[in-house]
Amino acid sequence: MNTRFINFEGIHGSGKSACAWNLYNNLNMNNINAVVFFEYHMDSTIENPCDVRMTAVMTEKEFEAVIQNYSIYEEVLRNKVKIYNGWYCIFLPDVKEFPIIKALLGQYVADNGNLETDRFMLALISRITAFVEQALTSDQVYVFENVIFQQILNELMRTMDCDEQQMMDYILEVEQILRPLNPLIFYLYPDDLKEQINKVALERVSDNNELYPDWIDWMVEYLKNSVYGRIHQVSGREDLMIYFEKRTSIEEKCFGKLLSNKEKIYVDRMDYDEENEYIYSKL
Repeated sequence: MNTRFINFEGIHGSGKSACAWNLYNNLNMNNINAVVFFEYHMDSTIENPCDVRMTAVMTEKEFEAVIQNYSIYEEVLRNKVKIYNGWYCIFLPDVKEFPIIKALLGQYVADNGNLETDRFMLALISRITAFVEQALTSDQVYVFENVIFQQILNELMRTMDCDEQQMMDYILEVEQILRPLNPLIFYLYPDDLKEQINKVALERVSDNNELYPDWIDWMVEYLKNSVYGRIHQVSGREDLMIYFEKRTSIEEKCFGKLLSNKEKIYVDRMDYDEENEYIYSKL
Protein backbone atom coordinates (compact mmCIF):
# COMPACT_ATOMS: atom_id res chain seq x y z
CA MET A 1 0.00 0.00 0.00
CA ASN A 2 1.14 3.55 -0.71
CA THR A 3 -0.58 5.15 2.26
CA ARG A 4 0.35 4.63 5.88
CA PHE A 5 -2.31 6.95 7.32
CA ILE A 6 -6.07 6.73 6.67
CA ASN A 7 -8.48 9.11 8.37
CA PHE A 8 -12.29 9.24 8.42
CA GLU A 9 -14.02 12.56 9.00
CA GLY A 10 -17.68 13.55 9.04
CA ILE A 11 -20.61 14.71 11.11
CA HIS A 12 -22.07 12.69 13.98
CA GLY A 13 -23.66 9.41 12.87
CA SER A 14 -22.13 9.48 9.38
CA GLY A 15 -20.48 6.10 9.94
CA LYS A 16 -16.88 7.04 10.68
CA SER A 17 -16.32 4.48 13.42
CA ALA A 18 -18.04 1.68 11.51
CA CYS A 19 -16.08 2.39 8.33
CA ALA A 20 -12.79 2.65 10.20
CA TRP A 21 -13.43 -0.64 11.99
CA ASN A 22 -14.47 -2.42 8.79
CA LEU A 23 -11.42 -1.15 6.92
CA TYR A 24 -9.11 -2.20 9.75
CA ASN A 25 -10.56 -5.72 9.65
CA ASN A 26 -10.32 -5.91 5.85
CA LEU A 27 -6.69 -4.83 5.89
CA ASN A 28 -5.70 -7.41 8.46
CA MET A 29 -7.64 -10.17 6.69
CA ASN A 30 -5.57 -9.33 3.60
CA ASN A 31 -2.32 -9.63 5.56
CA ILE A 32 -1.77 -5.89 5.87
CA ASN A 33 -0.55 -4.97 9.33
CA ALA A 34 -3.05 -2.33 10.46
CA VAL A 35 -4.01 -0.63 13.70
CA VAL A 36 -7.11 1.48 14.36
CA PHE A 37 -7.72 4.40 16.70
CA PHE A 38 -11.14 5.92 17.31
CA GLU A 39 -11.84 9.48 18.45
CA TYR A 40 -12.57 8.19 21.92
CA HIS A 41 -11.15 4.70 21.78
CA MET A 42 -13.44 1.80 22.64
CA ASP A 43 -10.80 0.89 25.22
CA SER A 44 -10.29 4.32 26.79
CA THR A 45 -7.05 3.19 28.43
CA ILE A 46 -5.36 3.20 25.00
CA GLU A 47 -3.76 6.52 24.15
CA ASN A 48 -4.52 7.93 20.71
CA PRO A 49 -1.18 9.01 19.16
CA CYS A 50 -2.81 11.85 17.20
CA ASP A 51 -4.90 13.35 20.00
CA VAL A 52 -4.11 15.39 23.11
CA ARG A 53 -7.60 15.41 24.57
CA MET A 54 -7.81 13.40 27.81
CA THR A 55 -4.22 14.59 28.30
CA ALA A 56 -2.77 17.12 30.75
CA VAL A 57 -0.46 19.45 28.82
CA MET A 58 2.12 21.37 30.86
CA THR A 59 5.27 23.39 30.46
CA GLU A 60 8.35 22.07 32.25
CA LYS A 61 7.93 24.79 34.88
CA GLU A 62 4.30 23.79 35.51
CA PHE A 63 5.18 20.10 35.69
CA GLU A 64 7.96 20.72 38.20
CA ALA A 65 5.65 22.94 40.28
CA VAL A 66 3.10 20.11 40.47
CA ILE A 67 5.82 17.77 41.69
CA GLN A 68 7.09 20.31 44.21
CA ASN A 69 3.59 20.78 45.63
CA TYR A 70 2.76 17.06 45.62
CA SER A 71 6.14 15.41 46.12
CA ILE A 72 4.50 12.25 47.42
CA TYR A 73 3.47 11.52 43.79
CA GLU A 74 6.78 12.45 42.16
CA GLU A 75 7.71 8.90 41.14
CA VAL A 76 4.31 8.29 39.55
CA LEU A 77 4.33 11.60 37.68
CA ARG A 78 7.84 11.17 36.33
CA ASN A 79 7.05 7.62 35.21
CA LYS A 80 3.87 8.65 33.40
CA VAL A 81 4.97 11.88 31.72
CA LYS A 82 5.85 12.00 28.01
CA ILE A 83 7.61 15.00 26.50
CA TYR A 84 6.78 16.24 23.01
CA ASN A 85 8.81 19.23 21.83
CA GLY A 86 8.98 20.66 25.34
CA TRP A 87 5.37 19.90 26.35
CA TYR A 88 5.02 17.64 29.37
CA CYS A 89 2.02 15.40 28.74
CA ILE A 90 0.26 12.91 31.01
CA PHE A 91 -2.56 10.77 29.58
CA LEU A 92 -5.20 10.84 32.33
CA PRO A 93 -6.25 7.16 32.11
CA ASP A 94 -2.62 6.33 32.94
CA VAL A 95 -3.18 7.76 36.42
CA LYS A 96 -6.78 6.63 36.92
CA GLU A 97 -5.82 4.71 40.07
CA PHE A 98 -4.71 8.03 41.61
CA PRO A 99 -7.83 10.25 41.78
CA ILE A 100 -5.90 13.00 43.54
CA ILE A 101 -3.41 13.21 40.64
CA LYS A 102 -6.26 13.35 38.12
CA ALA A 103 -7.81 16.19 40.09
CA LEU A 104 -4.64 18.24 40.41
CA LEU A 105 -3.91 17.87 36.68
CA GLY A 106 -7.45 18.88 35.71
CA GLN A 107 -6.63 22.50 34.93
CA TYR A 108 -4.14 21.37 32.27
CA VAL A 109 -6.37 18.90 30.42
CA ALA A 110 -6.62 19.70 26.69
CA ASP A 111 -10.38 19.41 26.35
CA ASN A 112 -13.56 21.48 26.58
CA GLY A 113 -11.77 24.78 26.02
CA ASN A 114 -9.54 24.24 29.04
CA LEU A 115 -6.43 25.40 27.20
CA GLU A 116 -5.75 28.50 25.15
CA THR A 117 -5.64 27.89 21.41
CA ASP A 118 -1.87 28.32 21.08
CA ARG A 119 -1.11 25.75 23.77
CA PHE A 120 -3.70 23.28 22.49
CA MET A 121 -2.46 23.46 18.91
CA LEU A 122 1.27 23.51 19.73
CA ALA A 123 0.81 20.43 21.90
CA LEU A 124 -1.29 18.67 19.26
CA ILE A 125 1.19 19.50 16.50
CA SER A 126 4.06 18.23 18.66
CA ARG A 127 2.15 15.02 19.41
CA ILE A 128 1.33 14.36 15.76
CA THR A 129 4.92 15.15 14.71
CA ALA A 130 6.16 12.53 17.17
CA PHE A 131 3.61 10.05 15.80
CA VAL A 132 4.75 10.59 12.20
CA GLU A 133 8.40 10.10 13.17
CA GLN A 134 7.51 6.83 14.89
CA ALA A 135 5.17 5.65 12.11
CA LEU A 136 7.89 6.07 9.48
CA THR A 137 9.94 3.42 11.31
CA SER A 138 7.03 0.94 11.37
CA ASP A 139 5.40 -1.25 8.73
CA GLN A 140 1.91 -0.62 10.10
CA VAL A 141 -0.98 1.12 8.38
CA TYR A 142 -2.77 3.50 10.77
CA VAL A 143 -6.53 3.98 10.57
CA PHE A 144 -8.08 6.91 12.48
CA GLU A 145 -11.25 8.91 12.83
CA ASN A 146 -11.45 12.66 13.42
CA VAL A 147 -7.76 13.59 13.47
CA ILE A 148 -7.91 16.80 11.43
CA PHE A 149 -11.47 18.17 11.27
CA GLN A 150 -13.62 17.41 14.28
CA GLN A 151 -10.78 17.28 16.78
CA ILE A 152 -9.51 20.73 15.83
CA LEU A 153 -12.64 22.54 14.71
CA ASN A 154 -14.87 21.33 17.51
CA GLU A 155 -12.36 22.44 20.12
CA LEU A 156 -11.42 25.78 18.55
CA MET A 157 -14.91 26.85 17.49
CA ARG A 158 -16.18 26.43 21.03
CA THR A 159 -13.29 28.40 22.55
CA MET A 160 -13.84 31.27 20.08
CA ASP A 161 -10.34 32.77 20.39
CA CYS A 162 -9.38 32.34 16.73
CA ASP A 163 -11.18 33.07 13.49
CA GLU A 164 -12.16 30.82 10.60
CA GLN A 165 -8.98 31.42 8.62
CA GLN A 166 -6.80 30.61 11.61
CA MET A 167 -8.68 27.35 12.15
CA MET A 168 -8.22 26.41 8.50
CA ASP A 169 -4.53 27.28 8.68
CA TYR A 170 -4.10 25.00 11.70
CA ILE A 171 -5.79 22.11 9.88
CA LEU A 172 -3.63 22.56 6.79
CA GLU A 173 -0.52 22.66 9.00
CA VAL A 174 -1.50 19.34 10.60
CA GLU A 175 -2.11 17.84 7.15
CA GLN A 176 1.34 18.96 6.02
CA ILE A 177 2.95 17.23 9.03
CA LEU A 178 1.12 14.01 8.11
CA ARG A 179 2.15 14.17 4.45
CA PRO A 180 5.23 11.88 4.72
CA LEU A 181 2.74 9.07 5.46
CA ASN A 182 0.94 9.74 2.16
CA PRO A 183 -2.44 10.32 3.89
CA LEU A 184 -5.80 9.24 2.50
CA ILE A 185 -8.74 11.25 3.87
CA PHE A 186 -12.33 10.02 3.63
CA TYR A 187 -14.96 12.67 4.29
CA LEU A 188 -18.36 11.09 4.98
CA TYR A 189 -21.08 13.56 4.14
CA PRO A 190 -24.92 13.36 4.25
CA ASP A 191 -27.09 14.95 1.57
CA ASP A 192 -29.19 16.64 4.25
CA LEU A 193 -27.30 17.74 7.37
CA LYS A 194 -30.37 18.57 9.43
CA GLU A 195 -32.00 15.25 8.61
CA GLN A 196 -28.79 13.47 9.61
CA ILE A 197 -28.68 15.18 13.01
CA ASN A 198 -32.36 14.40 13.60
CA LYS A 199 -31.70 10.78 12.69
CA VAL A 200 -28.84 10.56 15.19
CA ALA A 201 -31.02 12.20 17.84
CA LEU A 202 -33.67 9.51 17.36
CA GLU A 203 -31.09 6.70 17.48
CA ARG A 204 -29.06 7.87 20.47
CA VAL A 205 -31.65 8.02 23.20
CA SER A 206 -30.99 7.41 26.85
CA ASP A 207 -32.27 4.29 28.57
CA ASN A 208 -32.11 6.09 31.91
CA ASN A 209 -32.78 9.83 31.80
CA GLU A 210 -32.19 10.12 35.53
CA LEU A 211 -28.54 9.18 34.96
CA TYR A 212 -27.82 10.82 31.61
CA PRO A 213 -29.83 12.72 28.98
CA ASP A 214 -30.50 11.88 25.36
CA TRP A 215 -27.57 12.61 23.01
CA ILE A 216 -29.17 15.68 21.45
CA ASP A 217 -29.88 17.30 24.82
CA TRP A 218 -26.38 16.48 26.03
CA MET A 219 -24.96 18.15 22.89
CA VAL A 220 -27.03 21.29 23.52
CA GLU A 221 -25.69 21.51 27.08
CA TYR A 222 -22.15 20.75 25.89
CA LEU A 223 -22.31 23.69 23.47
CA LYS A 224 -24.25 25.96 25.82
CA ASN A 225 -21.50 25.71 28.45
CA SER A 226 -18.75 26.79 26.04
CA VAL A 227 -17.47 30.26 25.16
CA TYR A 228 -19.26 29.92 21.80
CA GLY A 229 -22.46 29.00 23.62
CA ARG A 230 -22.31 32.03 25.88
CA ILE A 231 -21.47 34.46 23.07
CA HIS A 232 -24.19 33.12 20.77
CA GLN A 233 -26.67 32.52 23.61
CA VAL A 234 -27.18 28.88 22.73
CA SER A 235 -30.35 27.60 24.34
CA GLY A 236 -31.82 24.81 22.20
CA ARG A 237 -31.63 22.47 19.25
CA GLU A 238 -31.97 25.15 16.58
CA ASP A 239 -28.87 26.88 17.95
CA LEU A 240 -27.06 23.53 17.88
CA MET A 241 -27.98 23.10 14.19
CA ILE A 242 -26.58 26.55 13.41
CA TYR A 243 -23.32 25.46 15.02
CA PHE A 244 -23.22 22.20 13.03
CA GLU A 245 -23.94 24.06 9.79
CA LYS A 246 -21.14 26.55 10.45
CA ARG A 247 -18.69 23.80 11.36
CA THR A 248 -19.61 21.76 8.29
CA SER A 249 -19.11 24.82 6.08
CA ILE A 250 -15.55 25.25 7.39
CA GLU A 251 -14.89 21.52 6.98
CA GLU A 252 -15.92 21.65 3.33
CA LYS A 253 -13.66 24.63 2.67
CA CYS A 254 -10.75 22.83 4.33
CA PHE A 255 -11.46 19.63 2.44
CA GLY A 256 -11.19 21.54 -0.82
CA LYS A 257 -7.74 22.83 0.17
CA LEU A 258 -6.26 19.51 1.31
CA LEU A 259 -3.39 18.36 -0.88
CA SER A 260 -3.50 14.75 0.31
CA ASN A 261 -5.41 12.01 -1.47
CA LYS A 262 -9.03 12.50 -0.49
CA GLU A 263 -12.47 11.12 -1.14
CA LYS A 264 -15.80 12.73 -0.36
CA ILE A 265 -18.44 10.05 0.14
CA TYR A 266 -22.13 10.95 0.17
CA VAL A 267 -23.32 8.41 2.72
CA ASP A 268 -26.98 8.55 1.64
CA ARG A 269 -26.14 7.41 -1.89
CA MET A 270 -24.63 4.00 -1.03
CA ASP A 271 -25.66 1.18 1.23
CA TYR A 272 -23.22 0.05 3.91
CA ASP A 273 -21.62 -2.75 1.87
CA GLU A 274 -21.20 -0.59 -1.24
CA GLU A 275 -19.63 2.14 0.85
CA ASN A 276 -17.08 -0.17 2.42
CA GLU A 277 -16.22 -1.80 -0.92
CA TYR A 278 -15.69 1.66 -2.40
CA ILE A 279 -13.43 2.69 0.49
CA TYR A 280 -11.32 -0.44 0.20
CA SER A 281 -11.03 0.00 -3.59
CA LYS A 282 -9.40 3.40 -3.08
CA LEU A 283 -6.42 1.83 -1.31
